[in-house]
Amino acid sequence: MYEVVEYEQALEGLYDRHELERVVTPGLDHETACHLATDYNRQVSDMPGAAHYYVRQA
Repeated sequence: MYEVVEYEQALEGLYDRHELERVVTPGLDHETACHLATDYNRQVSDMPGAAHYYVRQA
């Protein structure tokens, strides 16, 4: 199973990496997780300091 993780890159350097991550969509297959992460990143691409979304194996 895979999950989409939100990473608060604007706060990078202020906190440990695990404090900047938040699972937003758990329990997905790889293809679905990749599509969702891509969609989430598109939605925030024009917002400075916005979170970044990526996929990791759960």
